Parts: sequence; C-alpha cells; structure tokens
Amino acid sequence: MVQRKGGRRFYHPEKIVEQLNSWFKGKLHAEISETGCPMKCQIEVFFQADILLTPHGAGATNMIFMRPRTVFIEAFPPYFLECMFMNLANIMRVHYESITVYNETFLAKGVNSGAGEKHYELGIILRTRRRFINAIIDPSPSVVFPAVDNAIEYLNSYRYKRDVFQDNFLFLLVCCEKQGAK
Repeated sequence: MVQRKGGRRFYHPEKIVEQLNSWFKGKLHAEISETGCPMKCQIEVFFQADILLTPHGAGATNMIFMRPRTVFIEAFPPYFLECMFMNLANIMRVHYESITVYNETFLAKGVNSGAGEKHYELGIILRTRRRFINAIIDPSPSVVFPAVDNAIEYLNSYRYKRDVFQDNFLFLLVCCEKQGAK
C-alpha cells in the first residue's frame, strides 16, 4: 500500500493493513513499506509486491518495476477518476483494479458538499474532476476487500506462488515518507 504526503493520501493506512491481515489470514501478508528512500529502494518495493495498493498519483508510475501478472490497485479520491495507470498496467502486463471513494467525509479544499453528485447529475464530472483530486482517501473495507479478493483470485488463476511466502501473497502498503517525518 503506497501512502503519500499531503492531501491525496490514505486516512488510516495502518487500519487497512490490520483489517486485511485479519480478513485474509493465510492468503495474504499485508504490510506498510516506506518509499521515502532512494530510487533503488522504491524499485525493490514495487518489484517485490504481488499486490500493491496506492493512491492515484505520479508515484504510481513505479508500476513499471512490477513483475508481469502481479496486481496494482489504484485508490481514487472522492469523485475523481483517471485511466492513465490502467493503460500503463495493460502495457506492463500487470492486472489492474481500482477503488473509488464516493463519500464527502474528506473533500479537496474549495469543493463544496454535494458538488460531486451535482457534477455527475449534470454530466460534467469528466470535465471538472481535477477539482476533486487533492482529497484524503478513506476507503471502507467493503470497497478494499473485494478488490484484494479479486487480486488473490487473479494470482491463484495463474498458479502464482512466491517462494518466500509459499501460500501467502505479499501485499504492500507503501508509504512515501517515514512515519512522523516532515
């Protein structure tokens, strides 16, 4: 799981990892990795992951270092959607899943409550979606778990196993900075 600094980040990444480890016990080993490190370290993190969950952002281009037939899950802020990393995943032969949060708990600065729904109703959300990009991402387990379950099913369909974890897949929540760093 990739954690960013600033607005577009996961609200409680530790909670997500804890819930995933509990829910998928024996199938998944979820952890948080720091990427506030040199490029070599970031490459290793993306290369080692079987399943990677990250907020939408430029750091997701590190997907090019993922192995083919691994899984990239992209989390979008409320009312925001882009397809560029879906296209990159297709080129890299990485399975792509996305999760989107449609709640107004955390909206980007300057965005009024109800604006997302209104833009959808008016059919202008694709034109105005950039207004919603810098919001905190707080996905519910009901959104994350099916995406991870689909990822595990995909990996099992290729009879893909890692020597290190044998029957477990490595799920990473990657943080862009060390916890507590400025």
